[in-house]
Amino acid sequence: PLALLPDESAALFVPQARVIGDTTPAQIHAVSFKTGKVSVVGPGVAASVLPSGQLLRTTADGTVYLTPFDSRTLRMTGTGTPIARVALGANSGNRTYPQISIAENGTMIYLAGQLQRRRLAWLDASGHAGPSTDIAGYFWGFTLSPDGSQVAFSLDPSDKEPTTAGGRVRADVFVEQLTTGVRTRLTSSYMNLRPSWSADGKYVLWARIGGASPQSMDERLADASAPERMVLSETAFGHSIGDGHWLPNHRTMMVATYADGPTSHDIYDITPATDSAPHPFAVLAGDQVTPTPSPDGSLIAYRSGETSGPSDLYVQPFSSGTTRLQVSNGGASAGRWSHDGRTLYYWDQRGKLMAATIQIKPTLAVASTREIGGHNELFGGAPSASMFDVAPDGRILVAEDVPGAFQMILVRNWMAGMAQGGKR
Repeated sequence: PLALLPDESAALFVPQARVIGDTTPAQIHAVSFKTGKVSVVGPGVAASVLPSGQLLRTTADGTVYLTPFDSRTLRMTGTGTPIARVALGANSGNRTYPQISIAENGTMIYLAGQLQRRRLAWLDASGHAGPSTDIAGYFWGFTLSPDGSQVAFSLDPSDKEPTTAGGRVRADVFVEQLTTGVRTRLTSSYMNLRPSWSADGKYVLWARIGGASPQSMDERLADASAPERMVLSETAFGHSIGDGHWLPNHRTMMVATYADGPTSHDIYDITPATDSAPHPFAVLAGDQVTPTPSPDGSLIAYRSGETSGPSDLYVQPFSSGTTRLQVSNGGASAGRWSHDGRTLYYWDQRGKLMAATIQIKPTLAVASTREIGGHNELFGGAPSASMFDVAPDGRILVAEDVPGAFQMILVRNWMAGMAQGGKR
């Protein structure tokens, strides 16, 4: 976030190019337009200067302080007075966007609570709402095991927003038995995202940010009976790593890049133990993201779109070059395959859950498309790429919003009685 001082003599900002996993406090900086000098103002993830000259700064735990500030030296002259605890918006692994606004007439409005808190819940095969689970928090993806008995999910482990002194989001991978509720933790450090299963249901694979490699694909036995291991490093892959999925042979992996090269996202396949370089699978203009193999590995579903337009869902045979089939029209979420590999589920641009029957012979085609009815509209439109999955019996596991997870607070004349506020 960038904020001008009222007299436009300087600007406040918080550098975002910090090392992944850094838990040191984020620092507010100031740059003087007269001298060009950059100086450190004090700890915080966002800041602005009110017309009164006081500094309004937000720390990594969401506390907003009214802080005395010297606009000539661009420094805090006290620790300040806490005035609110606000929800923080997230971007690329950082929570640095305080949800607060203050008008010149003394009215303050802010969001309190957890913006991203969700809970896993079931829809039946017809799309009607079913029971909710006890799995809730700030998710970075989840996926059902091949037999539907377990779910692997990436979750902020502290169940708070934010989780570190530096404002960095944490994410660990867990596996939970859906019938017993027994939960196994697979990771305990760095940021671990978008888990997926091996075809035999024994291993969980995920994307990791931080550690021995800046980005990597790591895996572990789902019962945590052996240590986790790095399967593919950013150095060995030769590109940035967004997420990945094993093909059924547990040797070849589909990997999506993240902000790399002339196009920001592309898809490759690689056999880590054999290949010295990845093989381009979908390297096109615009973005190609979220590769999802069919259960037998013969087809890969992914989203693709020109930079200026919506991303649609495509299916491409793994072994037949660049021939691909467009499944959706006008925008779609990532796809999830049915257990038999004949149906591809996705959320369209209206937020409706769709099921497309994929014909393989005599030619690859969409044989039919139907809308899954019920009450899926209450999930607020199409979930993000990793926020639903389909069980073998056709039920759909989704991430629903948790009612009351955050509240909008309006405070009038909040400065009344604070004439001395911020001078501690």
